Amino acid sequence: MTGIDESFPKIISVDDHVIEHRTVWLDRLPSKYHDVGPRTIQERGTMQFVGGTFSYQPSDDGELCDWWLYEDKKIPQTRLSAAVGFSRDEVKVTGITYEEMRPGCWDPKARLEDMDANWTEAQMCFPSFPRFCGQTFMEAEDKVLSDLCVKAYNDWMVEEWCGDSDGRLIPLTITHLWDADLAAAEVIRNAERGVRAVCFSEIPPYLGLPSIHTDYWEPFFRACAETGTVINMHIGSSSKMPSTSADAPAAVGSTLTFGNAMSSMTDWLFSGWLAKLPSLKLAYSEGQIGWIPYILERADNVWDENRAWGGFGDKPGQMKTPHGIWVDDRPGREAQVVVADRANARLQYFTLDGKHAGFVKGLLFPAHVETRGDVMLVPDLHARVSLYGKDNKVIAHLGDDEAWRKKALAGFKMRTTPEKCEPGKFIHPHDACFDKAGNIFVVEWVSTGRVTLLKRV
Repeated sequence: MTGIDESFPKIISVDDHVIEHRTVWLDRLPSKYHDVGPRTIQERGTMQFVGGTFSYQPSDDGELCDWWLYEDKKIPQTRLSAAVGFSRDEVKVTGITYEEMRPGCWDPKARLEDMDANWTEAQMCFPSFPRFCGQTFMEAEDKVLSDLCVKAYNDWMVEEWCGDSDGRLIPLTITHLWDADLAAAEVIRNAERGVRAVCFSEIPPYLGLPSIHTDYWEPFFRACAETGTVINMHIGSSSKMPSTSADAPAAVGSTLTFGNAMSSMTDWLFSGWLAKLPSLKLAYSEGQIGWIPYILERADNVWDENRAWGGFGDKPGQMKTPHGIWVDDRPGREAQVVVADRANARLQYFTLDGKHAGFVKGLLFPAHVETRGDVMLVPDLHARVSLYGKDNKVIAHLGDDEAWRKKALAGFKMRTTPEKCEPGKFIHPHDACFDKAGNIFVVEWVSTGRVTLLKRV
């Protein structure tokens, strides 16, 4: 680079790429895997990028290029991934050989020379053959081999690619996407030798993996937080680029490259992980920046005006048919929100700012909650009304009759046949409340709209 003001600070790049040299895995895998592990051949092929999807096939009249072979897969090297040294018009989705690449694509000493020429102090490089977060090894059949390939790549990244760079090449590892516990262990293994960056997918469900809104990733996320390992997400790390249609030209997808990063950051903002693990750090590469103010403004608006708790499920904080809500501020208790989580047959407690605080179990189909003094009142659609003390121990199940309940619940038909009702027997208590004297009014989900008065004695 010429003509630069040398007082200008050198660049530290977190969005560079490395082309793995031909023998990265052959040098590190046991010999019995040399015929199925990653290795290269040269042959001709054609490639295209349409509708956000890259496709390729061997072809006698295509471009000569190096291909990676792995299990039964053939994956070409493309000029798009080794673009340095080519003019803008020459950077296409077409094949390339190692001999045509600038050596700095795959040789660390040559890379440092290129960095000097490009006024770059340091850089962090994403993988190429493993893809941007190691999807190639996740998709493989032999997971024992996948494990060895992940570790071999990381050993090469730390020891060979970055080892003699005096800190200028920053190690960026991959991990075991198919197993969160293995992923955590690999993060810890690499952190013990100074690695502080790991690749991850922007949107894991695009890879057929659980979302970050599940507990699946907790071991991995916790390992990253505890070791100070930054989670790095590059566009394309979900193997699906944003586009509008299957036949959209590449220019459409290239214009919309920020889309997955924008969606990913929104996912993380509302996932709860950044609150649960406040030391966790995220980094986005090649995702642009202009959308961030809009998303932050919109997220703030949604949080302030449309904030919700829970989500569907049976885990703590999740609900199935929440059917009643009350603030339990009985004497001697900290004020908390209590929800009748009907289809999960339980009450759930939350702090006033929405953090899960506990359960009351042993209910049948709770529909509502109310308190008076030390007592909590819970009408239950399965033919009873329950009273709980301030310690949430049962005082009484009013109208509890197992034999009658079977009759009342049989197809939920009794609610429309009032002639089958019996005095003093509940069918489907739907709501209830105390009056000032401590009497209880119960309204039921029946065609006659029956209201029952239970007098305090």
